[in-house]
Amino acid sequence: MTSAKSSEPIESRRVVKARNTRAQVVEAARGLFERRGFASVTVREIADASGFSTGAMFGGFDGKNALFKAAFPADHQVRRMAEAMCDAYYAAQVWASASPVTRERWMGAAADALARVKADAKRAA
Repeated sequence: MTSAKSSEPIESRRVVKARNTRAQVVEAARGLFERRGFASVTVREIADASGFSTGAMFGGFDGKNALFKAAFPADHQVRRMAEAMCDAYYAAQVWASASPVTRERWMGAAADALARVKADAKRAA
């Protein structure tokens, strides 16, 4: 279907609604992950925070990992590793309560560790 004024197709209401739902879910997930860390957040909590059912969430995402990647697309691998390293070092889930400076330090350590792993894999190949 196209509009009379342009030859571009008109998006269906369903498509627009799905995109808006996805954006709201991603924003709710990002906020929860920022405040509490990946391990401390449940899918049910993300659904509640976004105002949608878990079924609506899984219509657009395969699970919590996919939500995390959507919330932090550029640095999801480094961020997950930093969170895991931080929590493992302190033997507790402290990422959520860590200061921004502490988080940045762990992000740097994780980025360095991932770079070394990639370099080792390249040398081995």
